[in-house]
Amino acid sequence: GFAGATGKLIGAIIFSLAMFVVTTFGLYLVTGLSTRIITMGVKNWWSLPVSLVFNTIGIWLFSVCSEFSHAQIMDEAIAVMSAKLCPDGWGVHGFCSGILCGTLIGLSVIVPKYTGKKGLSASIGVIFPVFVFVFCGFDNSLANVYYMIAAKQVTREAVGYCFIALIGNLIGGVLVSIMPLIKKKDE
Repeated sequence: GFAGATGKLIGAIIFSLAMFVVTTFGLYLVTGLSTRIITMGVKNWWSLPVSLVFNTIGIWLFSVCSEFSHAQIMDEAIAVMSAKLCPDGWGVHGFCSGILCGTLIGLSVIVPKYTGKKGLSASIGVIFPVFVFVFCGFDNSLANVYYMIAAKQVTREAVGYCFIALIGNLIGGVLVSIMPLIKKKDE
């Protein structure tokens, strides 16, 4: 496996490419849907838990495939989960780190809608924020679910950590989604 900055760099590239595929094909991850909570209306909030269930099933299948591919990621997954579930304030860490990740994921969903107006590539708008959150180590609840399953540490504490990070991710996405609404009011 890869450790340190090299591992973060490789992870950032892989996650950025995955997010590029998700946005290119119009797929929905619950973390990206957070940018639509305000505008989708309460009657459509059902899509959040449905998306979370299907995202989790996909993550579980990917984890099983990873295990049987002999990718040898279990040791890294255990190290990641152990660091996240540290005894000194893991709940606060997961929540705050989740907000930072959610903000960057939100940017990767919203920014491409505006890049054409500025003569920029939408790909940069998707890839760069994701690259930053992965490299910084901010908590993506769905990535945490993958690590939890891959590490075979599906415990109450680990599930709680993933849920706390999810709440942070949703808040971060909502905060970012407010920016275009404020801009529209100013115009």
